[in-house]
Amino acid sequence: MMAASADAPTIRVVQWATGNIGSRSLRDVIQHPHLTLAGVYVHSADKVGVDAGELCGVGPTGILATDDIEDILGLGCTCPRRATSTRSAVCSRPASTS
Repeated sequence: MMAASADAPTIRVVQWATGNIGSRSLRDVIQHPHLTLAGVYVHSADKVGVDAGELCGVGPTGILATDDIEDILGLGCTCPRRATSTRSAVCSRPASTS
């Protein structure tokens, strides 16, 4: 694996779901130097409005979880990140807009 360059572009990520594995994935996004958390999609009503950092055990991020897909789509993220117990996926480049 290549080391990340200090001038590498920042990738805006939306974390999709925050269960056991998703919360670990969320923590990784928050702490990664070249990823910026754009938003968090949650399924549980009790997580809506909760700060992303609180959902994964790190400090506040100012990013509040939502269950509104339209809100997520309006964030202009580079890619979604979905993690399950069997896999974790994050895109490496933006999808074509043409």
